[in-house]
Amino acid sequence: MPDFNTYFSTENIIACVWRRRLTVASRRHEQQFLRNLTDAVGLADATDEAIGLLPPRRLWPRSGAPAVRIARTLSLMAEHPDAPWAHNLRRFVERVRNAALGPNPYLLGDRTIRCLKKPNCNGYRVVAAYNLLDSVIGSLTTRYLRDRLDIPARNHQRAFARVLRFKEEHAKQRMWISEADIQSFYDVVHHDVVRDALCRACEGRDVDVQAIGIVEAVLGSYTFSRDGLADGIRWLTARGIEGRIPWPEDELGLFWDHPRAELIGVAQGHPLSGLLVDIVLAQADRAVLVGALRKADTDALMYERVCDDIIIVSTDHGACERAFRRYCSALNRLSLPIHPAHAAKYRTRGDVRRFWGAKTKRPYLWARKCDGGIPWLSFVGYQVRHDGRVRIRPASIAKHVERIEAEILRVERSFARAHARNRVESVESFVIRTHARLVAMATGRNSHSNRCWADGFRLLGGQPHDAGQLRKLDRVREHAVRTLRHRLLAMGYRGHPRHVRRDSDRYFGPPTSYFARFRR
Repeated sequence: MPDFNTYFSTENIIACVWRRRLTVASRRHEQQFLRNLTDAVGLADATDEAIGLLPPRRLWPRSGAPAVRIARTLSLMAEHPDAPWAHNLRRFVERVRNAALGPNPYLLGDRTIRCLKKPNCNGYRVVAAYNLLDSVIGSLTTRYLRDRLDIPARNHQRAFARVLRFKEEHAKQRMWISEADIQSFYDVVHHDVVRDALCRACEGRDVDVQAIGIVEAVLGSYTFSRDGLADGIRWLTARGIEGRIPWPEDELGLFWDHPRAELIGVAQGHPLSGLLVDIVLAQADRAVLVGALRKADTDALMYERVCDDIIIVSTDHGACERAFRRYCSALNRLSLPIHPAHAAKYRTRGDVRRFWGAKTKRPYLWARKCDGGIPWLSFVGYQVRHDGRVRIRPASIAKHVERIEAEILRVERSFARAHARNRVESVESFVIRTHARLVAMATGRNSHSNRCWADGFRLLGGQPHDAGQLRKLDRVREHAVRTLRHRLLAMGYRGHPRHVRRDSDRYFGPPTSYFARFRR
């Protein structure tokens, strides 16, 4: 297995720079879309360090494969050694190696704290953004530790596919489901718990001491009460936002006398954060699976975890109940509070509302409502019915509809600013381009696109699914475009006669629809 130094090769560092540069390009593309319509909208300053470390965009390779981009960059560095970007890139590679592999202890640089709104409430969660140097070091250290500790990254598509396979293998048996969710894992995990879990994971393995030092530096640079909560409140106050940052201090008081004085919380947004989740919760995974092996429940039990969300599916009620209790006990030993357990009922509308609002559910029968069960299972954005029919979680549909409406509002405001300055070419130029953008954002520009909303639910296409959901999204999008046209025309601007088209309120065809996207 490669040693720690090997992970910090020039090729690996350039690959990380490319990922950051493409992220910056994606953010600027959001602004460029409006600038293409009118010059009333300007682009943000190009301040990200990754912009000056790569060749100009006209020299970028046409292929999007990472290996091609890396090879092209190295080739251009050899051809143009005196180019400013090549000089900057060589210096950056040396900076990364000196910071991660040098004799001096690694110290993190400045970070930026921002808040993201939680759905269906007035709460916000704190997210940290790090400079390019720290992001590259964190990414490569994460890759090294995952390989060395044999902790692969978890994928929500594979996790849900496993649920479907278990359902298919036991199609003729009754099933019980249990779910559990930790209250704000990143904000409640104690540093000592992380260190103890990392020590256990490293037992019997040759782990480079410099990698452990980088983890220690990340832990020492942040606590939620000292940094996250205070910086998050300042961020909200500076923007005049009336919101709150929830923190389960009372629940943490069951484990610690003075939670605010403890070293609690890891930065959500650092590349190492996802690995730390898997390292800590690996103990809970073992508690569930080893206990199932001892009780001979393995054949009747399926346990899956993605980040801190878990689901237990079993053909035996007792096995499901025992696995759920083992998981809760393991979290209690790790000093991690979970959301209150909900005794599942599905009789009245109030019961249904409380069921879907609960994040931790005691074992319930996965069956028809008339048989005393609950028909739907929800996991990682999908929902699957007791008979195998799959649909997208309604909350995910609602969130996507909100994004469509926000995009329409953004275009409308941009049009109003441009109209006030008399810089509008035509209403139709706004409408047609906005329609095309909504298509690309939702279903992709072509059948090979993997940077769209629909790609997050690719398993829907291979299963019996709720087509009504997808047709509704098609109607919502077309109605939003028609509404945009009517609002823009109501502003009193018609544009030049040659730009006014009577057939622009047209349907772009099945290739652009949500319904057809999952029929491919």
